[in-house]
Amino acid sequence: MKQTGFKHTVICGLAATMLIITGCTTPEGQPDRTATGALTGGAIGAGTGAIIGSASRHAGAGALIGGAIGALTGGIIGHAMDQQQREILAQQSPVTLQRVDQGLPLGLVDIIALARSGVSDDIIISQIRNSRTMYRLSTTEILDLRSSGVSDRVIDFMINTPRDWNPPPPPPPPPVIVSPQVIASGGGLVAGAHGGSSFQLPAAIAWFDTRIFLSAGETVTITASGAVSITTDYRPDRYKTPDGDPNQSTSNPDFHVPFIAPGLTPWSLVGKIAVGGRPFQIGHKSTFTVQSPGKLYLSINDNNFGDNSGSWNVTVTHARPAPPQSPALPPPSSSEPPEP
Repeated sequence: MKQTGFKHTVICGLAATMLIITGCTTPEGQPDRTATGALTGGAIGAGTGAIIGSASRHAGAGALIGGAIGALTGGIIGHAMDQQQREILAQQSPVTLQRVDQGLPLGLVDIIALARSGVSDDIIISQIRNSRTMYRLSTTEILDLRSSGVSDRVIDFMINTPRDWNPPPPPPPPPVIVSPQVIASGGGLVAGAHGGSSFQLPAAIAWFDTRIFLSAGETVTITASGAVSITTDYRPDRYKTPDGDPNQSTSNPDFHVPFIAPGLTPWSLVGKIAVGGRPFQIGHKSTFTVQSPGKLYLSINDNNFGDNSGSWNVTVTHARPAPPQSPALPPPSSSEPPEP
């Protein structure tokens, strides 16, 4: 009888294990990895505990103890599987992982990258909701999403994203870092006359107010780096650096909406001094002398800012040139004139 009871306990433990392993899926049929790890570990622990407990005539208590230990171990395993998804995403689409971590809007290419990395529908939908991304999907885009492995549930949510997302809080003002300039011998920059500012320039804002006032005669250097997204469409060329796209032109008849800086490089960094100032090209670096005083405004040269996301890293340094030094007069001669 004791041997028969032991076999019965083992069979029940293994059956429970198989039942829980096969049942750990989301409503969409996708594996719920963290939960699966915990439940699988718990089931295996329960079965093992039952076997150990049966030997000591306390099969029920052994199953409970083993189940608790197994659930803890399985939860750690499940979390490691989620970390594996992050590693896959970091290898296949590091930009998408960065956007997810920063809570930025997700484009179609980001959604496809998440789905191909095995991220569940619930997490993808949560990321869309938290980032307040709005989509207006065309038939072609819907077909592209489906053929790329995105589930109908995620696509349906994207189609029905509300137009009235609560807007995120406004970004804090750019930090101003003032650093003294170095005096150059024989001219150059005046020490401490002005300074420099480093901040992030959002691509979704036209003519960003830098809060930097420039005076006439100042020498200004602007440098920029990084990449921003100019659309939520599934396009390989959606990311732009401060140099923009020199192969395009703002006068292209395919652009039905005018750019904010006609004649300058599309999707590049441009600037102007004062609200009504004339836009000028900047790109990744530009140095110029201020002709007319005013506040500095910077922007990506675009014709639609509603689908832009991301920001460039910008540094602005400006200083008043030092006045030229007068040539030194020769010292008076100490020799006396000759006597007549």
